[in-house]
Amino acid sequence: MLTKFIKPDSITSAVLIVFSIFVFIKSLSYPTTAALFPLLISSLIFIFSILLLLRSIRKEKNKILKKITLSKSSKDEFKNIIILLLGLIIYPFILNYFGYFISTSLLVYYTIFFLQEEKKKFLIIISIFIVIILFVIFDLIMEIPLPKGFLLELGGL
Repeated sequence: MLTKFIKPDSITSAVLIVFSIFVFIKSLSYPTTAALFPLLISSLIFIFSILLLLRSIRKEKNKILKKITLSKSSKDEFKNIIILLLGLIIYPFILNYFGYFISTSLLVYYTIFFLQEEKKKFLIIISIFIVIILFVIFDLIMEIPLPKGFLLELGGL
């Protein structure tokens, strides 16, 4: 029963917790300026090790819950991954024809549609909002021109 919960993340986090406590205690004997860096690093290692331990415990809990509840089959998940990869492969090609706004809106909508199982009501609004934010960041702030697309260039826009 105990070996069921002993995983590499748990072992690693326990070793790092002990190590960080040792370094912290040892660095208390150093002069103030010399002790600052080891105290900071050992504190960060301690915090992140605790987070890793909590994450590994939660991961084990989730595995147990997944066995109890019915989840998507791995075949459905694989199919969704393939569909998403196809969308990412097609994106650069439609970017040349439709330009940044239309292509990226379609990609964001497409991606969220396949990744999110609930709340599909606001997909169009979210897609447009993300595209506008990215446009402001790249085109207006960083002054990196985004593709207009072949169809918009033909129209003179």
